[in-house]
Amino acid sequence: MLSILLYLILAIEITILLDFLLVLFGHHFKLRWYLLCALLLSILLCINGFFHEINWVALWIVLAITAFMGTFCFFIKYEAHCFKSFEDVDNGKKELYGGKRVLVVVPHQDDEINLLGGVFEEYLKYGSEIFPVYVITNGIAEPYRYAEAIALFKHIGVSEANITFLGYGSLIHNDVDKIKLTKGTNEHPAYHEGQQYSRLNIVKDLMNVITDLCPDVIIGTDYDRHVDHHYVTVLLDEAIGRVLKQEKTYKPLVLKGYAYRTTWESYPDYYKTNILSTKYLYNPVETFKWNERLRLPVAAHMMSRSLMGSEVFRQYAIFKSQGAVMRAIRYNSDKILWERNTHSLLFDADIRVSSGDGAKLNDFMLYDKTDFHDIDALPLEGAWIPQPADRKKTANIKLAKPSNMKYLVLYNNVDKKQLVRKISITFDGYEPKEYELQSDGFPTYIDVDMQNVSGFEIKILESTGEEAGLTEVEAFEKEKTNSFNYIKIVNQSNDFVYDYWINKKGKELFSLYSVGEAPSLLASAYALNIDNEKCSAEIREEKLNVVCPKGERMKLTISSIGNKYSDTVVFYNPYLYQRIWNSCCQHLESIFYDLFIGDQHRKATTLSLLWKLRRFK
Repeated sequence: MLSILLYLILAIEITILLDFLLVLFGHHFKLRWYLLCALLLSILLCINGFFHEINWVALWIVLAITAFMGTFCFFIKYEAHCFKSFEDVDNGKKELYGGKRVLVVVPHQDDEINLLGGVFEEYLKYGSEIFPVYVITNGIAEPYRYAEAIALFKHIGVSEANITFLGYGSLIHNDVDKIKLTKGTNEHPAYHEGQQYSRLNIVKDLMNVITDLCPDVIIGTDYDRHVDHHYVTVLLDEAIGRVLKQEKTYKPLVLKGYAYRTTWESYPDYYKTNILSTKYLYNPVETFKWNERLRLPVAAHMMSRSLMGSEVFRQYAIFKSQGAVMRAIRYNSDKILWERNTHSLLFDADIRVSSGDGAKLNDFMLYDKTDFHDIDALPLEGAWIPQPADRKKTANIKLAKPSNMKYLVLYNNVDKKQLVRKISITFDGYEPKEYELQSDGFPTYIDVDMQNVSGFEIKILESTGEEAGLTEVEAFEKEKTNSFNYIKIVNQSNDFVYDYWINKKGKELFSLYSVGEAPSLLASAYALNIDNEKCSAEIREEKLNVVCPKGERMKLTISSIGNKYSDTVVFYNPYLYQRIWNSCCQHLESIFYDLFIGDQHRKATTLSLLWKLRRFK
């Protein structure tokens, strides 16, 4: 009997290992073949067991495989705790993150960490308040989704009282057809418990949250490839637009970013000697230029050379219901946002058009659509689209009062086949001027620099497609300025640098990423301070030259004259054995992560079965 039991265990372990090996090489061991393999191995080995006494070879194989798997798991877990998080340094972030009321609006619980993980901590560190708002809960409003969100913010230091759950159902699960009313939990009821699920009610809820809190900063997700994200993006912009029209003196900083495009569905690039910055991932709907993105540095303690030993991993692990740790490998060294300027002169302008809906031009919305269930349908309903028979195709815009005007911003439709190619703009008393517009929904900036402007006319001269139109027109009194002012050291690949292992030669060039009015990287504009005399650094030809001999570590601080801008980075030149050890540990951990945690594990039949059993439970 012992022999038969051993053979059964051996058959299962061989099948599991074969399953993992296939997954490791990109193949999926389908369930029927998985079960057939396990069954045949069991039968063959058990038949053999009837005719032989205990097989000590089989026993030792079982013990060896078990010991190997156990040791491997222990090793990975041990290494995860051996890698230290990077050192947080105070590099002039008070102006960047300090003393603000920050409203963060996301569709689901777990989108907040994708959007702003590592930045929450910086806001809190410098005395700001965070107010998270969740619009939707996947499936029904299950208590564990709420508990996970609360646990995350408790972990990073945000009061539970600051969290708001609107309590609406998910479109992707058609909950809107099943659950007609908002629903929370006994401990955390919805913002308006029992409210009818409708677009108008969601917009009103968001407006009320904004007007009640009057946040200095509003940060929300944008048009990711998820129907709920489409919905919340459009409705948040609608709510902000209505508030800006009602509260004429209220001008918050509005930042939009992605939860999927830059994290959840981005590139699995965590396992590098030095953590990489976020890379470009194409989005079917393009309204923001990648080269105009705002790159925010994150809290250094979030990162480590061991993903499983990092704060990133610990935070993602909180969202067990979503298996969020599967996506932790896509975390990067910067967070990407775009600013929507709320100081337009046109929110209270009178707009009259020759045909179409002129109200679309000053509603703050860059896109809109009615059928959100169709994920592939482009959001073309947010544009002013003149009728095909309209020969004038004009929009006359009259300001509430004469104002100085520095520049205009015009947003094209997002469909490449439905574009306004050329327009003319006519100001009172001036000849019309023609302008070609950016494509793909990108903004077109037009310098005006005129005094006492009372109004102007936009005329569409050339267009492609019957649904070509403009989604938004904005006018600003002052030059475009940055709401952020800071610097960050970057390597030659433009990755943000925190705790950095320089190349084996011990000599490497770095540059400076700057936002705002920070001066260029010149020796006359910046001072350098290092804490290790064996290392050196100098600024030459707008490059930062760092020299760090083998085995040496230094902390370098770069500060502008007057100390308005600064950054601090730790540089290290490890010995060869340390680099090899780090590489081996990362490689082993990445294999373990892929097989047991990451996306690859879903291809493993063994773990898929266990996951299904867990969910069933």
